[in-house]
Amino acid sequence: YCVIGLIIVILSVVKTYNLASRPFDSEEIFSFYYSQGCTFSEFFFQRVCYDDGNPPLHFLALRYFHNLFGASEVNARLLSVVFFAFSMIVFVAVCRRQIGMSREVTYMSTLFYGASSFVHHYARIARAYSLLVFCALATFYFFVEYLQHKGKAAKKSLIAGGIVVVVGLYSHYGFVVFVLLLIASSFFVSSEKTSVIK
Repeated sequence: YCVIGLIIVILSVVKTYNLASRPFDSEEIFSFYYSQGCTFSEFFFQRVCYDDGNPPLHFLALRYFHNLFGASEVNARLLSVVFFAFSMIVFVAVCRRQIGMSREVTYMSTLFYGASSFVHHYARIARAYSLLVFCALATFYFFVEYLQHKGKAAKKSLIAGGIVVVVGLYSHYGFVVFVLLLIASSFFVSSEKTSVIK
């Protein structure tokens, strides 16, 4: 785990390099603007802090992140780096516990995941996409946990997965597509055949 931890730290630090090198693009301006000045009740009940139709959880997280560390371009993007680091931890858990990869293959897979251009780009912008990747990986993790266990363990995985799904849905409506695909796949994979996922 020391090697994995080192990989996660190094890749996360790389993501923070020169975050202020360019001004906000049009989408990031939405995130920054809508994260300012709204209360919890306004976010969740009065619907006054929605941008182009997306739900407000990322804006709320960004608001409290700004309250803690200050509102700036760097800090707005830094929250995405934090979610990237969390997604790396879940990615490793999926590789090792759910798919059963060897230690060496997990190292390489983690490097490829963290260094991919898609992940790198969205880990450095002030939008909800890095949070969505984290939610997708965590949902998949608990989904497989649910399939592999019975009784209380399965129930705990189902509850944890349900919470992550709510977080994902309250961050971006596009998460609905992922959830529907996961539900559809459950009709083809039984608890005795989780090897199909691998």
